[in-house]
Amino acid sequence: MSSLNNKEELNKRVFLKEGDVAQLPYEDNKFDLVTAVETVYFWPDITKGLEEIHRVLKKGGCINIICEGSDPEAIDWPKIDGFFKIYRPSELQELLLEAHFKDVAVHHGQGQYISVVGVK
Repeated sequence: MSSLNNKEELNKRVFLKEGDVAQLPYEDNKFDLVTAVETVYFWPDITKGLEEIHRVLKKGGCINIICEGSDPEAIDWPKIDGFFKIYRPSELQELLLEAHFKDVAVHHGQGQYISVVGVK
């Protein structure tokens, strides 16, 4: 959602806040859904990030991790400076379970596209 195209919705229905996934600036049990679209690659501490997301989700709330890359050995992306890790679907599933998510499911799309969903 572009802030220029949707500026009338800013601070009404759309709120922008910068933060660190390992230290989210929100109170417990705030959200029904948290999405992580093409971001987990860059989380230095995915365990802490998932624990924080679990904390801010309401009971029954969902996380949806969406990734374009899901096989670290079959990626032909250019080298990226800094922390970067591609997780296999089974790794993300296990990490979500360790962070106390339940009903964790992996959905495969075309190529390496995946959606990994868990419920608090």
